[in-house]
Amino acid sequence: MEAVHRALQRNLDSGEELGASLVVDLNGERVVDLWGGFRDPARAVAWDEHTITTVWSTTKTVTSLAALILVDRGELDVYAPVARYWPEFAANGKQDIQIRHLLSHTSGCPASSSRPRSKTSTTRRGPRPGWLRKPPGGSRAPRPATTCSPSGT
Repeated sequence: MEAVHRALQRNLDSGEELGASLVVDLNGERVVDLWGGFRDPARAVAWDEHTITTVWSTTKTVTSLAALILVDRGELDVYAPVARYWPEFAANGKQDIQIRHLLSHTSGCPASSSRPRSKTSTTRRGPRPGWLRKPPGGSRAPRPATTCSPSGT
């Protein structure tokens, strides 16, 4: 695990990371427990083993792994429309979005799970039909686009 330690140290030394930590448990045994850098942009407060931080995108790996297991078992076709498995999803112009589009963030769905508020109201407007940013299969969305709901958002 020395290579993991060196990689973290390189990132911290380069300034690419302000601070970071990594814990890896393998079969119930802690094999990596590293931290370093700083907790603040002024680099005055050291990052330690008790530093609390926001964790992003942890479900992407688990979701992808679960999907791949289902593909391996023949229970999921990534080229099938999402509506094959979730019929209501096809509402509001989303009938052509395939499983692979959700997994690769190329569905064209907006990243937000709801429409923006109007400038004159504090309530959210209802969904509008066909509310896709772009056709499915295009370039990656700038944020996870797997929040498309049956109502169109």
